[in-house]
Amino acid sequence: MGTCENNFGRALWVLDDIRPLRRLAKEGVILLDSKLTAFDTPEAVMASTKNLPGYYFYGDAMFRGENRQPGAMISFFASDGLGKVKLKITDNDGKIVKTFDADAAKGFNRVIWRFDRNALPQAGLQDQDENPRARYFRNIGGIAVPGTYKVIISNGENVAETSVTIKPDPRLPAQDFEAVRINQLRAEAFSSGITEFNTKLEKLRDMKEQVAKCERLIKDQPLFADVVSDAQKTVKEAINTIERALNKRPDGLLQRINGYRGILMATGPLSQQEEKSMKDAEAALTEAETLINAFMENEWKAFREALEKISLTGDKIIISRP
Repeated sequence: MGTCENNFGRALWVLDDIRPLRRLAKEGVILLDSKLTAFDTPEAVMASTKNLPGYYFYGDAMFRGENRQPGAMISFFASDGLGKVKLKITDNDGKIVKTFDADAAKGFNRVIWRFDRNALPQAGLQDQDENPRARYFRNIGGIAVPGTYKVIISNGENVAETSVTIKPDPRLPAQDFEAVRINQLRAEAFSSGITEFNTKLEKLRDMKEQVAKCERLIKDQPLFADVVSDAQKTVKEAINTIERALNKRPDGLLQRINGYRGILMATGPLSQQEEKSMKDAEAALTEAETLINAFMENEWKAFREALEKISLTGDKIIISRP
């Protein structure tokens, strides 16, 4: 639903969606009084695109107008400059598929949802912004499958709703989107275990910090060192062993676990290699959890027991009970 305007010169303007203008013409200025209004959205086609043969750079002197962005167009009106609005997209079962923020200036606004889903978690605690390899992990949540989705736009108490329908590219052979959906469900189920595993990694990090505090005190307190130095060395070595197993390149446990997100890129039933990668991720997660659990039950427990044999006075805190 669009319109074309020709200025009888050398330009042609194409408005690709005039639904907001038609609704304004129908409802009049009363529409402009609402704090937040969402408009009907056009059908969103998962169009496959590629470069025009022979033209790859602007230096080729090819005129090129601004193309319509790929994705679903979501238009809304704000009577005041709201600053930011939150968009939440859910499927027919009410399950959240995507959440993101968008600018909301006074007047008509439009955002593009590029069919991406919320990223699934990765194993490990390193912040992605500090990780030079983060570009390989960021925003991997898969692509939404064709269907109708509910769009909720909100800013505080102001809420507006609409829906968007995604359709596959009719020019391409039919894709097995049911298999894609099953792959996504499998990845989501596995990711819940990663979330729990990351909680254990946080505890392990705290334990490492407590061991470091203890190491500093050993240097200053000979009597304290006599009681806990052996257990401290053992627990420190055990932590280092776990960290080497987790972070070893190129086949460390964390890297193998995070390989599970590869199935989100599958365009149909999993290939033999994709299934193998998923099985390897499951085995790596089990191995990593076994390592940490065994450490807590053995080396860490012995270290705590050694500490409990002594009492300290003053303002120095060596360890806190979990």
